[in-house]
Amino acid sequence: MMSIGKELRLQVVAEGVETQAQVDYLQSLGVRYVQGWLFARAMSSQDCDDWLAVNLEGRTPEEAAASTFVGLL
Repeated sequence: MMSIGKELRLQVVAEGVETQAQVDYLQSLGVRYVQGWLFARAMSSQDCDDWLAVNLEGRTPEEAAASTFVGLL
């Protein structure tokens, strides 16, 4: 899927990431965007807003966007 995504110049999101080993493997493949229980549990939109507010507190938009791997903010 990464090869297809790269060929089509699409951003690929890996879902279901649960371990640091999976993060390391995906990062070695060039995956920049991930989601899964390793980073946060499933939550409502309001809980997500609250989670983001806490986890991005004190960061400028530029600092938050500068992460090379989403989830490792």
